Amino acid sequence: MKSKKLTLVLLMALGFLVTIQIALTVLEETANAQIFGSDRYMIVVNGTWIDNEEPVFVINTREETICVYEYNSEEDKMKLVAVRLYKWDRMLQEYNNDAPSVATIRSTVVPR
Repeated sequence: MKSKKLTLVLLMALGFLVTIQIALTVLEETANAQIFGSDRYMIVVNGTWIDNEEPVFVINTREETICVYEYNSEEDKMKLVAVRLYKWDRMLQEYNNDAPSVATIRSTVVPR
């Protein structure tokens, strides 16, 4: 159960990260982006509380890494749960998805 929860949390974080990465790329050319909990290369986001634990995501867009911490409010402690270099993940077009595939959608919407 813990691994499913962690997988879900990581997927949510990666989705959020891709959105932020795109926004920062666009904004970097026109203005300095000011997003809450971030600076130019670091983003810190807290997740939704589950029982007495809250996930905290630290994303480094320059190093292309994401660290997931778990803050326990009862013990007032934080522990490192996962670290991932997402550089290679971003190069995938599709991985571990249900139908329809990216290729199927592309062939439907792109005229030949």
